Amino acid sequence: VPLTVIVGLNDTAELPQALIPGQKGTNRYVIARNWVGDMATFAEENGLESRIELELIPGKGHSMGGLLPYGQEALEAR
Repeated sequence: VPLTVIVGLNDTAELPQALIPGQKGTNRYVIARNWVGDMATFAEENGLESRIELELIPGKGHSMGGLLPYGQEALEAR
């Protein structure tokens, strides 16, 4: 299943560990980057093609309104 993970490059606020147990990273940007990388590794190790893309949006943080146009574009492209 194709999937696009969209993260604002300014989404670097440190998150409390209680909100992100087991995650590889302490902010949404790093967590997303590591998760996409881990999924690509998992796919490769299992003879599959990863269909997960990471789209990093400059100048945006953790704002649904600010990232919505990018999400719409990703859906239309699929």
